[in-house]
Amino acid sequence: MRSFVPITIDSTWIAVDMAAVREIGGPVTWIALPTANATFPGVAAWRGRAIAIADLAAVLGAGERLVPPSSRGRTLYLQQGASTLAVPVDTVREPLTVADGDVRPPRARTEAFCIGEMDVEGHTTLVVDLGVILDGHRPAVASGLH
Repeated sequence: MRSFVPITIDSTWIAVDMAAVREIGGPVTWIALPTANATFPGVAAWRGRAIAIADLAAVLGAGERLVPPSSRGRTLYLQQGASTLAVPVDTVREPLTVADGDVRPPRARTEAFCIGEMDVEGHTTLVVDLGVILDGHRPAVASGLH
């Protein structure tokens, strides 16, 4: 059994491992960094420190990319190894626990960070591995902030 938090960005459904979720909040205000890339375009304040903003729309090619200081309706604060990320999303659905067999091999996407897909509320939902996203897109801003 595995637990996930389903989220949406525009019409794309994504599931992240529940173990990585530290907090769910409202919209986040953030600033762009001149050396940042599209995946990690800037930083936000969280619990008295700066953390990287991760734009999953840029990674997935789904939806509008973030433009500072705007955000989306909700923010997931995720911990992946030593990195803490703020991930603006449109919606956060109720966490769910699924049997390992309910996560099937990905058909819609072939990138390494797409480790599977499942059906959530009638929608094909990508199961993503945040560690692979970090390793594949880690700029100086994400590696230097904890």
